[in-house]
Amino acid sequence: MTPKTHQELVERVARRIDPYAWSDPSMAIRQRVSQKTAEAAISEVYAAVEEPTLDMLTGGINAFLDDPERKQSTLWRAMLAASPLAKEG
Repeated sequence: MTPKTHQELVERVARRIDPYAWSDPSMAIRQRVSQKTAEAAISEVYAAVEEPTLDMLTGGINAFLDDPERKQSTLWRAMLAASPLAKEG
């Protein structure tokens, strides 16, 4: 099924990043972290290609997720952004 909206695409990628969090509704923070990570991966692909096809987007996201250093730094930023403490400061 092809995602019809940007939000559907973000959710689909987020579910691939952390499928365990999406199988348990009590893991809302991990779901938000995976969504932030997905948004970073998607925007990085869009920065490289103006109008990517779904195949290009999938390939770029796979490359992003396969790079451990990039994934780790993005994951830390996403965890900080998803943290309730970030909203307090």
